[in-house]
Amino acid sequence: MHTPLFRFAICGRAETPVVAARFRPTHLVTFIDPGDPRRVPARPDTVAPQRHLILECRDTPAGFAGSPTSAIVHRLLEMTRLLQTGDRPLFQCEAGIARSPAAALVALSQHLGPERADTALARVLEAQPFAWPNPEIVRIAADFLNHPDLVRVLNAFKQTAIRTCPKEIF
Repeated sequence: MHTPLFRFAICGRAETPVVAARFRPTHLVTFIDPGDPRRVPARPDTVAPQRHLILECRDTPAGFAGSPTSAIVHRLLEMTRLLQTGDRPLFQCEAGIARSPAAALVALSQHLGPERADTALARVLEAQPFAWPNPEIVRIAADFLNHPDLVRVLNAFKQTAIRTCPKEIF
């Protein structure tokens, strides 16, 4: 594994045009809800069609209709393993809170290796401070990558956040 030399951004659907104009991505990972009538947001001019991955799943736990599947995560991993120095992937979903941060976390972990899951999560939280990565995407990817620490690091982060968060929020 090597240290990722690519920069990345995370955003929600509404902010994509502004973030893309500023960030100038070379790759785009778009999560859409199955059956969403708005379908796929416009692809920025800086992203070639073959570098735009569209994944249909909801931000739901395993077992619910539309939840992330092994096939979806496999497609994500196939694209992100090809990222190289100078690439600039943009990860987008409806709100930029769960699915796209999970995808960024998986991509970073894939390049950093299993022993640096905490570093991967720290970089995601730096890029998107309100991230709450989708645990199913992370779990499936951790299984594919044989990175069990990825799930442990994510669970520890969430447990700490819940424990230290004001009670009114939960």
